[in-house]
Amino acid sequence: YLILLSLLSRPSAFVPLSSPLRRPSPLLSASDADDRYAPPPLASDSDSASPLTDGDAALISRLLAASSLSAEIEASLPEISPAFLSRLDRAADSDGDGDGLPQPVDRLRSVRDAILSERSVLLERGRDTLQSLLASGELRKLDGQIGRLMREGRLDPAFFSVLTLNLRQAEEEDAGKDPSPGEDGDPPPPRRLQVLQHVYTRCVEEVEKAAPAGPALLNRLLRTEIPSIRRNQLSHYLGPQKTSVSAPDGTTIELPNNAGPLVKLE
Repeated sequence: YLILLSLLSRPSAFVPLSSPLRRPSPLLSASDADDRYAPPPLASDSDSASPLTDGDAALISRLLAASSLSAEIEASLPEISPAFLSRLDRAADSDGDGDGLPQPVDRLRSVRDAILSERSVLLERGRDTLQSLLASGELRKLDGQIGRLMREGRLDPAFFSVLTLNLRQAEEEDAGKDPSPGEDGDPPPPRRLQVLQHVYTRCVEEVEKAAPAGPALLNRLLRTEIPSIRRNQLSHYLGPQKTSVSAPDGTTIELPNNAGPLVKLE
């Protein structure tokens, strides 16, 4: 999940905001996301009598066997890829009585419709979460709200999907534009892209805090584009830690640290 966040979008490093957040342009909705970034059809899928793989069949069986289909769909979101939805859609719309398919066609349709409905609900919830962050008005309030949302479990894959889509939209709008000057010699107000990049960076940092040390470090390295900073991160987290430091007067101060690395290689 953490690695996926870095691969989906790699905005530039943290952008400090020196003035209050201004109201952004309208956010992309779930329907906008479907229209603008719909995955292309897979050419090889039509060559198979059953487009569903063994993994697809296992996932569908697990969803159908769950006591709450909606809860199971939300828990299985990392497995529900655009390619899986494409295969499921064609299997559900296939003619005949479902020969060669892992489930009857009517059950495949019910799973597909439930996934699309749940995805729409989750994307709208992610959109509302992002809108509340952008409406916070001040950087201090924004950072505090991000921490609260993380504790409430609202920084989920659906939220990051919406945030990534809006980052792409902001990058398209910002391409080739010169920063607008501030009034009376003040610094120019932060652009929408800068605000979204800051939100992305802070949200990923909060997710990393709650993640195991190894995946968190790997995600941090994937987000870092400057080689020298990556080397420093590797040295800091994987190398031995200092157990003492020298004071200006020449005395040695012992540190309570363990000499082992912060992230153990297992």
